[in-house]
Amino acid sequence: MPRRQEIIRPSPGGIRIEPKRQSPRLRTALTIRLPDGWSGEIVDLSAGGMRVRTMAVIPVETVIDVKIEHRGRMIPARMTVVWAEPPNFDVGELGELGLQVVEVSEPYLQLAAELFAYD
Repeated sequence: MPRRQEIIRPSPGGIRIEPKRQSPRLRTALTIRLPDGWSGEIVDLSAGGMRVRTMAVIPVETVIDVKIEHRGRMIPARMTVVWAEPPNFDVGELGELGLQVVEVSEPYLQLAAELFAYD
């Protein structure tokens, strides 16, 4: 089986090697509700996952239930944290989370389709 291509990105702890994306990503600015009252901003989104900026600290491999705010609707999704860059609380710098969809719901797919249609 051929190996997937990888992307090398700088990160605060050195470099991060990521698998090449399998689906296109769309830049967004949607609000996401995270566990324990935390929220964040979805920076980019695809059919399979998203990148979120937040002050929340959630360990990698944690499965979380989230709600995405869009046009007065709350769209539920179950995600796994696949990577995390923690925030810097000393200077108020947001961290980032890479979330992968665990259970693809019809409302989530409709949201992704609607957002990509307007792009």
